[in-house]
Amino acid sequence: MVTTEVLVIYRADGDAEIEVEAPQGEAVRSEDESNLPKARVVGTIRNKDREPVEGARIISRGTTADARTDSDGTFEIFLPVGLRQITVIHPNYATANQEIELQDVEGPGPEKSLDIRLESRAATLAELVVTVPRIEGGTVFVLKERQEASAVSDILGADQISKQGDSDAASALSRVTGVTIVDGKFVFIRGLGERYSFTLLDGSIVPSPEPARRVIPLDLFPAGIISSLVVQKTYAPNLPGEFGGGVVDIRTKDIPEDFTLSVSASVGARSTTTFTDGKPSYEGTDTDFLGFGIEGRQLPDVVADVEDLRLRTPLDPPGAGLNRAQFERVTEALGSEFVVNRQFVPPDFGVGVTVGGKKEFGDVRIGAMAAADYDNSWELRQPFTNRNYAIADNVIQLQDSFEATSLYNEITLSALGTFGVDITQNHELRYTLSVNRISENEATDAEGISIETGAPRRTIQFRWVEKMLVSNQWRGHHVLPALGGLEVDYRYSLSLAFRDEPNRLRLGRNIEPTSGRFTFDQDGNERFFSELDDQIHDVGVDLTYPIELFDDLVSKLIVGGNFADGSRTVDVRRFNYGIVNLNSPSVDESIFRGQVDPGTLFEPDFVEPNFFQLRDLTRNDDNYDANFTLLAGYIMGDIQFPAGFKLTTGVRVEQSDQEVLIVSRLGREVQDRGDLSTFDPLPSVLLTWEFIENMQIRLGYARTLNRPSIRELSPSPFIDIVTGRIFRGNLELERAIIDHYDLRWEWYPSPGESVSVALFAKTFQDPIEFEQRTGAGIVTFRPINAEGAQNLGIELEMRKNFEFLADWTGVGFFEPFYFAGNVAIVESSVTLPEATQLTSTDRPLQGQSPYVINTILGYENLESGTNLTLLFNVFGARIDSVGIQGIPDVYEQSFPRLDFVASQSLGRIQLSAKVKNILNPPVKLTLGDDPDGLIFQRFFRGIEGSLGISVDLD
Repeated sequence: MVTTEVLVIYRADGDAEIEVEAPQGEAVRSEDESNLPKARVVGTIRNKDREPVEGARIISRGTTADARTDSDGTFEIFLPVGLRQITVIHPNYATANQEIELQDVEGPGPEKSLDIRLESRAATLAELVVTVPRIEGGTVFVLKERQEASAVSDILGADQISKQGDSDAASALSRVTGVTIVDGKFVFIRGLGERYSFTLLDGSIVPSPEPARRVIPLDLFPAGIISSLVVQKTYAPNLPGEFGGGVVDIRTKDIPEDFTLSVSASVGARSTTTFTDGKPSYEGTDTDFLGFGIEGRQLPDVVADVEDLRLRTPLDPPGAGLNRAQFERVTEALGSEFVVNRQFVPPDFGVGVTVGGKKEFGDVRIGAMAAADYDNSWELRQPFTNRNYAIADNVIQLQDSFEATSLYNEITLSALGTFGVDITQNHELRYTLSVNRISENEATDAEGISIETGAPRRTIQFRWVEKMLVSNQWRGHHVLPALGGLEVDYRYSLSLAFRDEPNRLRLGRNIEPTSGRFTFDQDGNERFFSELDDQIHDVGVDLTYPIELFDDLVSKLIVGGNFADGSRTVDVRRFNYGIVNLNSPSVDESIFRGQVDPGTLFEPDFVEPNFFQLRDLTRNDDNYDANFTLLAGYIMGDIQFPAGFKLTTGVRVEQSDQEVLIVSRLGREVQDRGDLSTFDPLPSVLLTWEFIENMQIRLGYARTLNRPSIRELSPSPFIDIVTGRIFRGNLELERAIIDHYDLRWEWYPSPGESVSVALFAKTFQDPIEFEQRTGAGIVTFRPINAEGAQNLGIELEMRKNFEFLADWTGVGFFEPFYFAGNVAIVESSVTLPEATQLTSTDRPLQGQSPYVINTILGYENLESGTNLTLLFNVFGARIDSVGIQGIPDVYEQSFPRLDFVASQSLGRIQLSAKVKNILNPPVKLTLGDDPDGLIFQRFFRGIEGSLGISVDLD
């Protein structure tokens, strides 16, 4: 008789270690498996309630094959052909065995597809505690996390983001209930604008690369580095007190348990853009395609170091201005790039790679993971209609109209690296480095007409912007059984944000109808340089102590603190070319009659002391240094009561100090300053009642705040380097106080399914809004504390699998289908002082949509590896910019978006196809909320299509 000894060791981390000893000569030997062809086996492991079982281990006697189920209970394993026995092991269930016959067949499909049910263990060991490893990113996992969370939140996992075909955090969040994305990157939650939304990266505060805002552009974070996105809509004391619509926490991917190596590539096209020719461009650098284009565009030192950029006159004191030789040297160093070139538009392209895994050394597991992504995309807006209006005798009149051709090229680079050490199940250490870059290249050629004079006009603009966010985070998690299960979490992050816009060029000219001569716009022929450096140190500690206040109900007492210290530096230089003397001998009349390309007029041949002169227009208030500190502490309880009640309550106190220093362009001498210090207690309470299994209701109240941005405290006027608008800060500005009221009903009928209805209300004390005033023909924007505001809304959401149709009809065709949808209806109003020159003093909050609708119809066949998803999104008209002096507010009109995403798994290869913006509606901005009103801007984005391939090489 031949015997085989099998030893199964259940480890503390939930893994089962199997050792098989078979005597020599046994009929089935693992060393022979390499001589046999392999067959692919896929399947799903479920429990008796049809719930997927994650973390189950699948083995086959006589082979070294080993697999584990993911969060959907699915697995894939390759086995030698022949008669095989599948064994499924999980600490919480009885072991299951199934015998299968595998044959050698051609083709990429699976040889066998299995559906195995596990029964509960008949007996349990009292002293054996098993922790099932959590596999993040799956639909079932994120819905379970949302159900168990101590707050009202919505969570998107990596699996959902992939099925939706979203390329970055911004586009993914547009699918979340009550969330809209403005300008493709700024998040609005529950109708509240970017100033009321706070973004965290792995729980840490990060700086912003936006020069006049604290908002984080979410298109900086590609989908390839994201594990999940958490949108928390009710406040809790462990969050920063600046909480308006909600907080977005971007969680990056952690180290995989097993070794992983994958590469991916994609190619894409846009109906209005790709393969078109003759589109505007300009001379850049050889490394533009990599997203590095500053070299060759930056301000030369010989120009940057000049304090008095003008030609010295006999009346000037010694040392003032420049002599003729110096002036010519500065002019030549700056160069001239105002000539419009024409180019062919290539297809979009992207590549990515991910590698990582863990290695066990007894009770210690050491692992690392690295991921990198590159993407190069193009968008052509043609025709891009732009119109401006004025008001005369209470009648709105068209002032000028342009038809532009704008070509945009966006290059995205990202890298994520994580190193970690796990000691048993109680100690976890991580270091994560993430680098995210976006480079934007724009070439615009616009032609139009002045309605008042009938004069043709032409404007060209070239712009290159590089934005980068670098985050270093060290964090640790420890469970101390000797101290009653005390949990200690701590983190330190150093995050850096950069924005560099070197040599933005703008040339505007008008042609006189009678003479045919052209003149330059007052604000034309401009060269603009700016740099922003922002950094934040963020330290946080959280202590969680479990307490059993009632039998078998574990509550938690949590205390913690947070310290953040940030600084920001902004440098700006502005130049233009001014006509000094039209009677100069250098002036040739042919120059002004279109016989010379205006783009060549600023070459050294024409830029000389008596004709065109380079002038420094940098303002004394353009440059600033800023500092910000935050010291916070909190205490909260997460208390479990009998009968399904849970109370989460606590208070947070924050001391914040903000300071802005207006500095000179050279020497950075302080010209002006503004500051604000506040101390605020911020209470919150949330009661959750699970009155039926998997059905619960939440009722909450919280008080939070909204602080001014640092630049809004500056008493000096400044020009927003992105919009060109003139702003003046307000030393009397106060932080706003927000009171939140929430009610939500949730039902989770089965794993992967949910239904919820939420009601919310927010009231504002001293909300910060902008008023506009006009003086000497100049419009100035100024932040003020409005008299009050309110925000009311309802959110409906559901996710439903179609398995019930399969069970009801007996037709298995319906089983892979699912539906998800959400609707948010929001009403807001803000009341401004009557003294303001704003046209509307009682209006919705800027950027707030009255409704947002998302629907998803999906098909997910685990056996064939096929995924099909049809997605629809539409939002209501929202205010883009507020009007003044009788000019109505500008509204971005509603437009629908329909996307289709498909993917097919072929073993280690996954193919994908996406078609986005299928309906291709116009993007339209109008004066007033009437969709048929006067056009302010109008263009088409085009239909996008892409093909992708991903290959697992591990």
